[in-house]
Amino acid sequence: PVGIPDGAYSSGSTAPGQPVFAVPDTPSTGNVQSEPVVVYSGGVMDGNVKVTDWGGIAKMIWFTGIAVVGLWLLISNLRLAGKLRKSRQALEVEGCRLPVYLSNAVDTPCLFGIFRPSIYVTPEAAESESRLRHILAHEVTHCRHGDNFWAVLRGACLALHWYNPLVWWAAVLSSNDAELACDEATIQRIGESERAE
Repeated sequence: PVGIPDGAYSSGSTAPGQPVFAVPDTPSTGNVQSEPVVVYSGGVMDGNVKVTDWGGIAKMIWFTGIAVVGLWLLISNLRLAGKLRKSRQALEVEGCRLPVYLSNAVDTPCLFGIFRPSIYVTPEAAESESRLRHILAHEVTHCRHGDNFWAVLRGACLALHWYNPLVWWAAVLSSNDAELACDEATIQRIGESERAE
């Protein structure tokens, strides 16, 4: 059995953790009496054994990752919202059902906002009336498809599955698919004749 000192022997089988009485193997000399040594067959001498809780550690790491990625996404969007609010100028556009703003805070035109979405365009995009019309048609289609809500859902998936590279890849593919679907639906609305333009 595990834990029996050198020179001791034991016979019989015992359940783990049960005491085993072992007597030293060497004969006693003189008047010295050898007394049985109590050992435990499981090799555990007391019940206060520290066991690492790997499940608890993994859960703590997972929750930490959720908090870090979630906060990063939230802060990034709040910063962009602040920049857009400070830099935007209302742009009057006939026939557009969403508010349109001119802003230098974005590199490309975009739809921003969840419950009250607005379209933000760059000064370069607003220079051409034809180009602006196509951009607005594209962004309105994003709104019709609910892509602003899908973006929030993608962010939630990334926060929950931050450790999984396949989820990050899926988020990129989902975003690309949303753009392609938006382009196709916009062409259907404005007409095939304007596809090239």
